[in-house]
Amino acid sequence: MTGNVGLGGWEESLSDLGLRLRSRLSPGQGERPGRPSDPNWTVQRKLSMSEKTLAILEQLAEDLSTKERRVSPMQVAALLVEDAATA
Repeated sequence: MTGNVGLGGWEESLSDLGLRLRSRLSPGQGERPGRPSDPNWTVQRKLSMSEKTLAILEQLAEDLSTKERRVSPMQVAALLVEDAATA
């Protein structure tokens, strides 16, 4: 996927979305820090979705990831949901 991401009403360049997401992620704390996450994300819930939606999120996560910072499909989903909820 390249160019602009059109998910619902969101139109943002893929590079801008990736920069914004990666800048929010920080390593976990403690002896065995897990996957980097946004420290403001304190609630974890399961999110049901179609296979097609998951495939889109997986491709976005792959496109947004760098050698230095991997991005998960659910991190992409969380950022998009927060954007929608706070818009």
